Amino acid sequence: AEGNPVIIIGKDLTVFAGETIESVEKKDKTTYSYNDECVTPRVTATASYIDENGQLGEEECILLDSDSRITFTLVKDFWYAVKEDVNVAERIINSAGNDNPAHLILTDGNTLTVPKGISNQSGKSLIIYGQTENTGQLIIDEVNSGDAGIGGDYDTDFDKYDHAGTLTVVGGNIRINTGGRGASIGGGSSRADFGGNGGNLIVYGGTIEAASSGEGAAIGGGSCGNPVYGGSGCRMTVY
Repeated sequence: AEGNPVIIIGKDLTVFAGETIESVEKKDKTTYSYNDECVTPRVTATASYIDENGQLGEEECILLDSDSRITFTLVKDFWYAVKEDVNVAERIINSAGNDNPAHLILTDGNTLTVPKGISNQSGKSLIIYGQTENTGQLIIDEVNSGDAGIGGDYDTDFDKYDHAGTLTVVGGNIRINTGGRGASIGGGSSRADFGGNGGNLIVYGGTIEAASSGEGAAIGGGSCGNPVYGGSGCRMTVY
């Protein structure tokens, strides 16, 4: 569909500006209808961030809030900011490719908790920023065994989804604890003979605490249950 993505309802339905899908219609800037019910839209606001050169910038961002009826899909070229302390029950999916990454700002004083982690598969790219005080947090701590904390997913289709994409950390505080076959940052696990590769990690600033008590790496490749065929390590660049 054409247009700017506005709201995701449930797991599969995306509503675009000016578009009606399965009885979901954008009424105005702040109201949507879905089977005669009102649902919380993706409200936007300007948020500041510190870029990779240490400079202060501002972008119009989609605000991530704690409405449990909405799950999040990150879309290319869009900026997202944490409005408040937020707990997203479902795994966040990043659909933005390397040429048009998604941007996430961890706002000062707020914590984004995503127990199931963030899917950032091969060919996808996510950039995470902090603000001036660098106190915003991202916590991932209950990831399904085959998924990475940030990176590849459990691959049931033999070597398609378990490899990680590119994660760039410019700021904020990221804490990931995993205990399965997926890496904390990097590759997922697979039904095939190999674990997922670790992808790329680029760090300009912020704090990353990544720990794995399972077969997957803290930062690097995922496991397939056979230690000989784990995924290759993460290519990491620190500035």
